[in-house]
Amino acid sequence: SSKQSCTNYLLVTTLEIADTYHYLGVTFSHTGSFLQARKHVVSQAKKAMYLLFARSNKADLPPDLVLKLFDHTISPILTYGSEIFGFENTDMLETVHKDFLRKLTHAKKSTPLYMLYGELGRYPINLLIKTRMVSFWNRLVTGKEQKIPLAIYKYMLNQNIECKWINKIQDILNSTGNTDVWTYQPFLNSPNLHKQIKQTLIDQNIQNWHAQIENYSKGNLYKIFKSNLAIENYFKNLT
Repeated sequence: SSKQSCTNYLLVTTLEIADTYHYLGVTFSHTGSFLQARKHVVSQAKKAMYLLFARSNKADLPPDLVLKLFDHTISPILTYGSEIFGFENTDMLETVHKDFLRKLTHAKKSTPLYMLYGELGRYPINLLIKTRMVSFWNRLVTGKEQKIPLAIYKYMLNQNIECKWINKIQDILNSTGNTDVWTYQPFLNSPNLHKQIKQTLIDQNIQNWHAQIENYSKGNLYKIFKSNLAIENYFKNLT
């Protein structure tokens, strides 16, 4: 029958066919895309962000404390599951971060993003996502041999099966000068690898920040009085 044709079975158990499936708070799609997962975390993060602003305004909190609250309450929501979907386009996650910075500083949309990052000492959300992906990968490849995820990973690697997630991990390691880590991953024993990767990404981001200032006309004046990517003291004193 037509009903039987769209039903799968595992032994005697009927498996329901679904377009999406929610597992541990992450939305999986039959297409392999994590777009719905990204939309979900963005939606939840926005709700939490509005609540944070409402409470911080009521309590008259200084901006530097509001930034810390963002990092400890909103950022974990925004990057939940990013170890898995981080290989996809994460611009919508960064948009939430940018909107937060503009709302916090009452900056116009015309204000260059590098100025917001510079004044507040901020780094893109993607830096955190890459760090989390490497940390997850490190735990995977150094885990117990009998674990199914590790067996699947090794099979895909040995059979040269195309996998965007694996390609992303390799790209992160190569771009941070850790090609040898990828090459000798069967002998990997570096519990602090993600910390090393994070610091390298921070250093690269700082270099990119300086380059942006040099390449934009508005940066000619800005660089006269702004030389480092760190939060300015006035944000610690102003309400």
